[in-house]
Amino acid sequence: MARNRGTVVGSGLNPETTFQVLLMTRSEVGIGVMWQHLTANLAAVALFVSGWNYVQPWLEGRSQKFRLLVFGCIMGWGAMASMLLTVEIRPGVLLDLRTSLVATAGLFAGLPGALVAAAFPLGYRIAIGGQGLTAGLVGIAVAFAAGVLANRSIGRRQTRAWQVLVFAVCVGLSGLVPISILPQTAAPVIDARLVLPLIALNMAATAVAGLVVLHTQLVTKERNLLRAAVAQAPDFYYVKNTRGQFVAVNQSVAAFHGYDHP
Repeated sequence: MARNRGTVVGSGLNPETTFQVLLMTRSEVGIGVMWQHLTANLAAVALFVSGWNYVQPWLEGRSQKFRLLVFGCIMGWGAMASMLLTVEIRPGVLLDLRTSLVATAGLFAGLPGALVAAAFPLGYRIAIGGQGLTAGLVGIAVAFAAGVLANRSIGRRQTRAWQVLVFAVCVGLSGLVPISILPQTAAPVIDARLVLPLIALNMAATAVAGLVVLHTQLVTKERNLLRAAVAQAPDFYYVKNTRGQFVAVNQSVAAFHGYDHP
């Protein structure tokens, strides 16, 4: 008996305290895992936005509607990839950055692109199900609406970098909407340690995606303007290789050599 009492006194913990310490340790580990998954989400967002940069040159000459639909598809696939790297804090309660790409699709592609982009995560979220299904669908719908409304408000004007940053803040804060309607069974595990990183990373993901797409738009616009200026210039503009062969010519050079088109 004395030995048993000595053991208890030496530990300094009763069973209830031991359980609380164990619970706290698991919670801290969970926060670390959450950060890893959300960081991987951010990398997935950057990967698919970069993919759009590589695909876009292949779409030159296609209709604007077709380009917007392809953009929506890439953003939708990126949103699904983000969901594959999700943090599941309760069965069916998922934390990821899917809304950043849905919102970005709406901002730059308007209603058609946003519809396509939202269709992929919506279908996948319905297939997953779980107690967070309604909140997940609401989150996608809010991001969809935010992107389309921002696109309508900007209209035909060129999107500015500061507008993208303001939009990113709004998208990040809109993540509070689905969190607020989560079922009561999931509410105890939602605290500032989960909400604040999620909002911050949603803002960062939306800002990264938006600024990269905006930069691509500006570069493409400048390239098209330069191409049009060279093509219609009355002077001779051409490029030859080391063997003296024409690689590229403008309309004036083509007409001088008897061709209708360069």
